[in-house]
Amino acid sequence: MLGEVRVMLERLFVSTVFAASCLLMTSQAIGATVTVSEANIAEGTAEATVEWSFENSAEDVTEIFFDITFSTDHIDPQVTEEEVFPGVFEDVPDGCLDNVSGISNAACIVIDDGNPSVIRVSLDNSPNNLPDFVPGGTITFDVDGSAEVGDDTPLELSISSVFPGDADVTLNDGAVNVVDISAVLNVQPTSLDFQTQEVGEGPAGAQPFTISNEGTDDIDLEVSDIIIGGTHAGDFSLVSGGNCPTTFPFSLADGEDCQQYVDFEPGDLGNREGTITVQSDAGQTTNDSVALSGEGTPGPAGDITISADHDFGELLTNEDSEQHTFTVSNNESGGSAVAIDTVSLSGDGQFSIDTEDCDGTSLAPGDTCSVTVEFTPTSDGAVSATLTVSGEDGNGDTRSDTAEATGEGVTEARFSTNPGPNVNLGMSQPGAVLSQNVTVSNNGNADLDLSCGSLDDPDGVFDLSPASIDESIGGGEDFGFQIACELPDVASYSATLSCTTNDPNNETVEYSFSCSGQPLVVPTMQKWGLILFALMMLIAGGIGIRFFRA
Repeated sequence: MLGEVRVMLERLFVSTVFAASCLLMTSQAIGATVTVSEANIAEGTAEATVEWSFENSAEDVTEIFFDITFSTDHIDPQVTEEEVFPGVFEDVPDGCLDNVSGISNAACIVIDDGNPSVIRVSLDNSPNNLPDFVPGGTITFDVDGSAEVGDDTPLELSISSVFPGDADVTLNDGAVNVVDISAVLNVQPTSLDFQTQEVGEGPAGAQPFTISNEGTDDIDLEVSDIIIGGTHAGDFSLVSGGNCPTTFPFSLADGEDCQQYVDFEPGDLGNREGTITVQSDAGQTTNDSVALSGEGTPGPAGDITISADHDFGELLTNEDSEQHTFTVSNNESGGSAVAIDTVSLSGDGQFSIDTEDCDGTSLAPGDTCSVTVEFTPTSDGAVSATLTVSGEDGNGDTRSDTAEATGEGVTEARFSTNPGPNVNLGMSQPGAVLSQNVTVSNNGNADLDLSCGSLDDPDGVFDLSPASIDESIGGGEDFGFQIACELPDVASYSATLSCTTNDPNNETVEYSFSCSGQPLVVPTMQKWGLILFALMMLIAGGIGIRFFRA
């Protein structure tokens, strides 16, 4: 079945070539070059990669099939089984056509997986000329672990088909050679001393070290990792500033080097030690590590304080809820930051932390964070809770402060009146009736008992409706009454109403009501007003004359 598929593939490409030959006729000199590179690897290397290239030097080749033949004694291509036609699967070398695009057809398959094996690369752009592919792709081989220096594997090129048929194709064979070569790793300096640094004051200042490939055999040094170890590895870190790549692995050619920076931030007091180790594929190593040292010294202390205690006062049980925000500050000017690691509330469970942005925060000198505490009473009585915020300053010392939250849950009636209790009904002319509606509200969670005596009305001008008030007002409910004043004359009148409630804060309520009769207003600035005023003066004058005559 495999042979039939390969025959079918070849027939497909041959038919394409025949169609192209009908469209293209030429008598020019034509030619091309196919090249497979060499891979020189050291003994023990697990894989080797070569590149193939196609150059259409006369720019007249439209199609070419070329084979790469090799022994599998020491190498074996890395392949992926792919469906090249519906239901037809072939081994395709990984990366073989990575750079091939813009042509009619391209294929790269293992057409013979025996020993020797054959990889066929097919390029077809009929009736147009093929472009250059430099390189066209790569072929990666797994190298047998038994391969020794001198176990070379030629990669021999041959032409299976080319169009035009008289094209002059130059073939440059490749090879995978196991040779006695290696990269040489050297890391300098062998030690870095960061001297002293205050704990909690940040990094000491980065210092560089150099990674070099001192080899001379055209072998790249592959650096796979840079590891910080040792007793206090966490105090040292790789930082930016050098020219070494930031991702691994990276390569250094012969004679190439790069700089990497490392910094020191002591996590505690005393001598701190670590080691940098550069991991690579070097065959030879001059030095691969750097000893790190530094000393953590006491820094300025940090401190935290919480704003003043807070009393929520009396809140209605199972009804009210209030919040208060405590401010946490690092007030130690010039001190170290405090790494806050505890925010807790102990005491009665009717208090809770609603929101906070302190836990996990490094509070620098002068900075603040906040904790919002909520009090929601579920039972009557006075209760309290303690807010505690703590953390470590730059010296590793614990810094802590507390604040008290207090409150009381109550079940009680709460009296309010609108308007009042001093109610002025206003002013009007004698004979008018003034009135005012008064609303008594119970803002508590227990019934409000309201009892009022008789209206104390010495002039008998006020009227209370209802005349007798003795009410029980439920929580959240209202009761209304009306007070009216019938003005008999031009004078001021007042009355009082004494009430009692079971609100502990308003056990006695004294209402005071007032109203006034408005004097007759004479419009003296108008004509009839002046006439009236003159008549009144004449009358008054006549009465006065008679009085004196008498």
